[in-house]
Amino acid sequence: TGYGLLVKDVRGVRILENLFRRNAVGVKVEGAEPGSEALFNEIGFNTVGLQLSANAALTFSANNVVDNVVQLELPGGRTRAEWTKHGVGNHWSDYRGYDLDDDGKGDVPYVAASAADRLVAAAPELRALRGTLAFRLFARTERWWASAQGAGIVDRAPLTRPVTLPQAGLAGDGGAGPESPRLPWAATGLLLVGAAAAAFARGSRR
Repeated sequence: TGYGLLVKDVRGVRILENLFRRNAVGVKVEGAEPGSEALFNEIGFNTVGLQLSANAALTFSANNVVDNVVQLELPGGRTRAEWTKHGVGNHWSDYRGYDLDDDGKGDVPYVAASAADRLVAAAPELRALRGTLAFRLFARTERWWASAQGAGIVDRAPLTRPVTLPQAGLAGDGGAGPESPRLPWAATGLLLVGAAAAAFARGSRR
């Protein structure tokens, strides 16, 4: 679809336990007051993962932002969003930092909406170049500089491992849900075979 979720001018919204996949934009936010949260979501395989306006004051924590062509896009050049809650950031599939103490949190901040991302946002035809060596080198250098300077959109506690999301029963993911139990096909087949064998045995005795 065009948007997995479009949020506009809200107060106290909670975006919780969703999968936003294969959209032009996974989540677009145009206005959200402080106190709004996005927790335990997966935003993956979209052209743009997150598109946030300058007044999108959401707190993002424990989300998986995975393999979007552009992970984060800021049409206004900035946003009021926060990227950690109680010291927990988000998992970014393109994070290239390290975790020396193996506590699951990166020792180097993650920087999104870099100059490379803004360049692609301004000229979408350049998206095809994102995988080239020159583009990766440009993005890596700019992100290191932004981290060192404290500039850019910074997740200071990025998660080095994906968050396990409570996905049971989510539509489109094959979950039966607690109110729609399904008998496994193998068990159904055994019941049918057993019934056929019993009928055959009774026929043989006759």
